[in-house]
Amino acid sequence: MADNRIVTIEAGKLGKIGWEKLRDNAIKFLATPVTLYVAFVMGNVQVDGVQALDFVPNQFVLGGIVVYIGSVVQDFFRKYTVDQKYIVEK
Repeated sequence: MADNRIVTIEAGKLGKIGWEKLRDNAIKFLATPVTLYVAFVMGNVQVDGVQALDFVPNQFVLGGIVVYIGSVVQDFFRKYTVDQKYIVEK
């Protein structure tokens, strides 16, 4: 059986574990805007061939990017403002 311990990080600090969790969540959240952008570019390329303007995102894609940034900021403040408990394997 794995020997685990519980680590508590008080509010106002993130610590190494908190930053790692924040980074992991930011990478997971990134899937949505990347998917929106790739679908947007693929749709534009199929219509009229490859052009430089095909890579400029439209308002829908920019909205997805704004939602992504908001999610990461919300996750940061959620982790920063309350005590966090993590189970860490020894």
